[in-house]
Amino acid sequence: MNLTSYLKKRLIDLLEEKRVVVWYDGEKAFEDIARGFAAPNCTAILAAASRLRARRQADEVLCLLNDSNQPPQAKSGSLLIYCPWSRGRADEQRLQDPFEGFALVGAAFGDKEAETFQSLARQAMPERTSEIDRLFAEGRPTLALIEGLGEGARYPLLQEALGSDSLTEVAAQLLCRDEAPKKLSSVPGACGEMLRLLQSGTGFVPPPRVTALDSILDHLGRYVLFSEFAFDLPGALPEQLNGVARAGGEYRSAINSLCERMRTADDTRDGYIALAGRVEKDLRLLELYIRA
Repeated sequence: MNLTSYLKKRLIDLLEEKRVVVWYDGEKAFEDIARGFAAPNCTAILAAASRLRARRQADEVLCLLNDSNQPPQAKSGSLLIYCPWSRGRADEQRLQDPFEGFALVGAAFGDKEAETFQSLARQAMPERTSEIDRLFAEGRPTLALIEGLGEGARYPLLQEALGSDSLTEVAAQLLCRDEAPKKLSSVPGACGEMLRLLQSGTGFVPPPRVTALDSILDHLGRYVLFSEFAFDLPGALPEQLNGVARAGGEYRSAINSLCERMRTADDTRDGYIALAGRVEKDLRLLELYIRA
């Protein structure tokens, strides 16, 4: 999956959930995508030329979204505001931002480490991580250059079921969004593609005789979170955990990108918290480390 498709999918999902999204792009990497952005019943406003005019437009659209007298299409719409600057970190900086209120009403995108140009490129194309990191280390790659690293869709059934064939996006949806497994099951053959993608990208293979999707995802969630835990652990694992399946070191970058996506994105954060709680309880991590 290329970065443009991945980014549009992230934004559309966030718009469906929050309805109002302020997209901060301090790196000014995505203006072309913003100019061409389109989603059902969504108004996209670019604040590049005039912040004042964009604010007036945004106020008008927001009023329509909250007006019970408007037709259903207007009331059920969404609003995307593209701001080619960074979101302020200090309260005083945010008070000067004409769109901070919109971000608080809905959601902000682009203001987190996981939503920088480089991080998004890594998430969209985890199989190209080393090349992406090299390009950013050597200079400031363009969107076109990063897109040129991508390959065509290798998993068309996953694309049909979940709107993505990105390892990070597929796994994050399946582990953290309740509707994703149902979507996957609705497309014959998509589960087989999912298993091939997970094995090639993370080394995950479900245990023998585990074939039900719910059980596979339970094992996958434990595998992913325990792998990150083991990678980050400064010392050796407790003896009781040596037999728990985990990823090899060659998959560390893919595992870290996936966990970062689940942990920091608005559409997966709650699911990640629930998943982390289940894994901690299943493996008795708190008990083991308190005892140690």
